[in-house]
This record gives sequence, structure tokens and C-alpha cells, in this order.
Amino acid sequence: MRTKPIGSGRKATGLVRNKALSLRLTEDERKEIYEILNLVGKGRINSLLYILRDFEKRTKNLK
Repeated sequence: MRTKPIGSGRKATGLVRNKALSLRLTEDERKEIYEILNLVGKGRINSLLYILRDFEKRTKNLK
């Protein structure tokens, strides 16, 4: 049996997303959210972050 050399194998390539966020939705709500996130066109996670950060900027200006 051949063993791998130390340090071989998969290497980290930057940002690691290893946490989960769970929401209970109806099928219609899920479809609506996915449609909105797909409109932004940056991938669903990046789209959600983009929308939330934009919302935060806009609401800070209202205070």
C-alpha cells in the first residue's frame, strides 16, 4: 500500500464557507427568492450578500 507524502492532497484555495443558514419557506417563497437572487447574477450567496449590504447602506442614510 502506497502512502501519500506529507502535505499532498487538497489545499485551501481562499474563502471557506462552512456555515449554514436555514430558513423554512413555502415552495412559492423559495421560488420567488431564487428568482430575485438569480436576477442579480452573482451566484445565490453573493447575490444575497450584495442585496443585504445595499439595504444596509440605504437604511443608514435614512437615520
